[in-house]
Amino acid sequence: MASPERFEQIALPHLDSVYRAAVAVCRRTDEAEDLTQMTFLKAFERFDMFKPETNCSAWLLQIMRNLWIDRVRHRKVAGTAVSLEQELLVTEPKVDTALWSDVGDFLENFSDEQVPGKWAL
Repeated sequence: MASPERFEQIALPHLDSVYRAAVAVCRRTDEAEDLTQMTFLKAFERFDMFKPETNCSAWLLQIMRNLWIDRVRHRKVAGTAVSLEQELLVTEPKVDTALWSDVGDFLENFSDEQVPGKWAL
């Protein structure tokens, strides 16, 4: 486990650049905040794997990229999220009431003009 002080010294200076990249990818600030938070959480959990002589910003952006790809894949499988406030009931389709009372009435009142398109005579 990496020390929190070392993580703060090396990784936290890149917070703004990771957030800006997350906004560019997500195009929504609330989602970008979540992605940035998850990126730094994952980076802290695996900070013992970070090599001090390498580029920390690139390492963080790679973590962010992988998290974003996982999120996109999950959305494809899970489908679109629906808020709890959104009405979920499907409205019944409108059914036109019959214009004719029986077959005789139908045949008597039916005209060729009522047939759409190429079927009209």
